[in-house]
Amino acid sequence: MRKKLLGIMLSLLAVVLVISALGSPAQAVSTRTKAVRAYKSMLTKSTLTWHGCGSTKISTKNCEFRLVSVDSDSVPELIVSNPQASHAQGYYSLYTYRDGKVRFVANLGDSASYYSKTGVFLLYYMGGGSEITQYCRLSKGKRTYKLRKSGSDSIKPPNFVYSYAKYSSNRWNSISKSSFSRQLRALVGKKSCTNVSYKLHKNTSQNRSRYLK
Repeated sequence: MRKKLLGIMLSLLAVVLVISALGSPAQAVSTRTKAVRAYKSMLTKSTLTWHGCGSTKISTKNCEFRLVSVDSDSVPELIVSNPQASHAQGYYSLYTYRDGKVRFVANLGDSASYYSKTGVFLLYYMGGGSEITQYCRLSKGKRTYKLRKSGSDSIKPPNFVYSYAKYSSNRWNSISKSSFSRQLRALVGKKSCTNVSYKLHKNTSQNRSRYLK
């Protein structure tokens, strides 16, 4: 009797494990599908709020887009460009899908760059003889600052002189170049930075059907 009961319990456990194993990928695919549909819905609307030096409404027909994998989960992020933005407003924005909604993450500035599946993306600004690259991490739908590399040609033009910093205790703290390199490797490993600034798709019905799926 005990052996028979034990056999039944083991069989039930096996069934539960199989159902769980089959259910996880299905759930992941479902979330991805919901995210892509939400991105498509956002880009189908006539206007979009552009976050850069304040918030303004822009026409979506002038935008470009691309799905990317910034973090390591199965849900893609979305990069949107606004070619009609001013330099001060920034040309690229990053969005993610979290808790059933499209979430604005950051205005990326002058470039759309990230380290695939590491969670690390860049905020890049250049102008007036200076260059600033901030390394941020996407985690649970939110942005956190990590490292910064700043350059200036005001001292020895046209050669840039760089300084480095780490974000901690709600402020930027100066670090050495070697420390910056070590900490960046800890963040991204051997991954190379991917720049998709010139690889985005025009926001047309045909492209949304083709690339948002």
